[in-house]
Amino acid sequence: RVDRSSLRTELIPFHLGKAVLDRDPQHDLELLPGDQLTVFSLNDFRTRTAQKPRFVRIEGEVSRAGVYPVGTDVTIDKLISLAGGLTSDAYLFGLELTRAKVREQQTKRITESIDQLEQDYQRHLIDRSRNVLSGDMSLAISPEAAAIHGLIGKLRQAEASGRIVLELDGDIEFAAELPSLTLDDGDTIYIPPTPATIEIVGAVFRQGSFLYSKGAARSYVKKAGPLPTADQRNTYVVRPDGSFARLTRGFELQPGDTIIVPEKVDRQSTIRRLKDWTQVLYQFGLGAAGLHLLEVF
Repeated sequence: RVDRSSLRTELIPFHLGKAVLDRDPQHDLELLPGDQLTVFSLNDFRTRTAQKPRFVRIEGEVSRAGVYPVGTDVTIDKLISLAGGLTSDAYLFGLELTRAKVREQQTKRITESIDQLEQDYQRHLIDRSRNVLSGDMSLAISPEAAAIHGLIGKLRQAEASGRIVLELDGDIEFAAELPSLTLDDGDTIYIPPTPATIEIVGAVFRQGSFLYSKGAARSYVKKAGPLPTADQRNTYVVRPDGSFARLTRGFELQPGDTIIVPEKVDRQSTIRRLKDWTQVLYQFGLGAAGLHLLEVF
């Protein structure tokens, strides 16, 4: 409000709810010509959590999928109850909970990690170029640098999922067994149907889906046919709940698991080291032979 006599701007705060709903005369002020009324939303300020409205989305194997308004005490199992409960095909071990705030944090951390990785590789390439001992070693630096830049470019294109790993039990059957995690505004829950396959990717001849059956996990790797360059000792499994584990003897697979067989890293480093040491020993042998000849003559 602008005071006409002094032309000074005056700020008059009031409670909109008390003015409109309660008709409180202390807040239901009389407006004058030229007044400017500004109504802020809860998103304009960092207000208390309890004051913010929360809307969450649930999809998949529930009776009534949709968007539901929830309170501050609503957990995952309560939301499933609001959606009419689970269907007979629901696979709770594969439940996906994504959160917008977590996605923002993941995006920030991923960007920082990629920047650090790029700096480390640049220092590594600089050190390698300074320590080149032969021409064939220098020829390998440019292709390696191009491959590293291509890898970093692909990493920068990846998007954060915002998924929260709930660390569920593979035998979970009831919603009451889910963690008591309160939901936040913008959360999305997806409950998939029970899968009938497992996936195998990586250094194998046959990447793809295999029918799930209880048995040794290593048997699936044999079915896919590991490549000679496969690092079977470091094979790991990505679980449907978002976690991962190393594939060990007696590991029990669950439907929807993804087995990843990685490639052996830097397979030529041992050969290069042997070659370098062979040259050193060869030169050492020539030097020793020359000293021996000098002693003879």
